[in-house]
Amino acid sequence: MMSAPSKSAAFGLAALLLLTSCAHGTGRDDAAGLAVVPTMAGLDGKTVVADGIVDPDRDLVSGSRITMSFTADSMSVNAGCNTLLGPASIDDYRLVVDLQASTQMACDQALEEQDRWLVSFLGARPRFERVDDDLYLSRDDTTIHLVPEAD
Repeated sequence: MMSAPSKSAAFGLAALLLLTSCAHGTGRDDAAGLAVVPTMAGLDGKTVVADGIVDPDRDLVSGSRITMSFTADSMSVNAGCNTLLGPASIDDYRLVVDLQASTQMACDQALEEQDRWLVSFLGARPRFERVDDDLYLSRDDTTIHLVPEAD
């Protein structure tokens, strides 16, 4: 049985380790399947897709999906109509994008509206997390779940 000073020392050491890991942004453990912050370097060359979203007011246009491709400092995204691209970074769990360029295809109104919604969603710096190979973008009541594109 531990004495009172030993219990206090053990508790203090555990608290110090927890605070240290949180202060360095590693409080979440990838090995345990918990969410971690992805890195642009880790996403470089990857393409992910979402065929649905969780949002109380919106569904993806039937037959469409969201596709995102990354480089070490940029991303491109397509939600069924135009492809948008620009610089991207990750800052404190937030995806920061500036979608400066776009193809100019004429699409039906529903797909064009979906493009506008996605640009607004991404421009609002959504929370960006990775669990295993899955990525999650979330803001307010909306979550986009992205998985690696099948070869």
